[in-house]
Amino acid sequence: MPGSYLHAPALDAAICSHAVQGLFIAILTVAGVLKTVDDGKNLQNFLICVEMLPAALGMLYAFPYTEYKGAGAHSAFVFFSKCYIMML
Repeated sequence: MPGSYLHAPALDAAICSHAVQGLFIAILTVAGVLKTVDDGKNLQNFLICVEMLPAALGMLYAFPYTEYKGAGAHSAFVFFSKCYIMML
């Protein structure tokens, strides 16, 4: 697929950044900067959550919803919105 080649470097960078991030947190834990292994896990979970916002915006830019929006897309959105409101 021609489009998949364009997104492959971004995927490789994301995978490598998480591996480096895990290694860095492990080094901080061994060095005593982070007191427990749970502190390292919590830090990594927090950093992943922070990374999700730019990733989501990048995905929205790369794959705009308008290309996939069909005739019944609005009605499905309204249905799920009403279900969510009823759950609150």
